[in-house]
Order: sequence, then C-alpha cells, then structure tokens
Amino acid sequence: MKTGKQHAAGTDANVFIKLFGSKGDTGTLKLMSAENNKNKFEAGRIDLFKLESCDIGKVPANRSPLVRIDAILTYLLTYLLTYLLQYLLERLVSVITRHV
Repeated sequence: MKTGKQHAAGTDANVFIKLFGSKGDTGTLKLMSAENNKNKFEAGRIDLFKLESCDIGKVPANRSPLVRIDAILTYLLTYLLTYLLQYLLERLVSVITRHV
C-alpha cells in the first residue's frame, strides 16, 4: 500500500481492502500490521501486508482494489480549509489595496 507524499497524507484510521479476481473477491480485509513498518500509512511510504483469503483466481491487471478508510480525515480537511481561507484573504487584501 503506497501512501501519498502530500502534507497530511498519512492516517491512523482503520484501512480496509477488497481484491477482485476471476473467481470472486476476498471480501473486506483489514490491513492490520505492515511487515516493513511499525507505524503504517505514513506520508510517502510503502507498507507491505500479507493477506489470507480464499482463491479468487487471477486478478486482472486493469482492476484496482477497493480501499476504504474508516475515518473523517479532519486534519487534512482542516489543512485544506486553512489554505483556502489564506488564499481568499490574500486575494481580498490585494483587491482592497488596489482600490485604496
């Protein structure tokens, strides 16, 4: 599982995955412990997981797994709203100073 490099891209939330194959799917599997990192889902990292499941057959190369994160990413949302507010305030100040 690869986590994005953007600021606040990581999560401490529960993450689930579902893989699809020619014979069916795995059902929803929780990504519990990464084999290579103690603190999983940190920004810019790749975490490796071993999953046990029934035989789902061949997994098509063009089919992405379904990934679900059980959390509202409030930190990321707060960051985005703060950035947006800062941008809007800078634009407003720019308009006001042009008219003064």
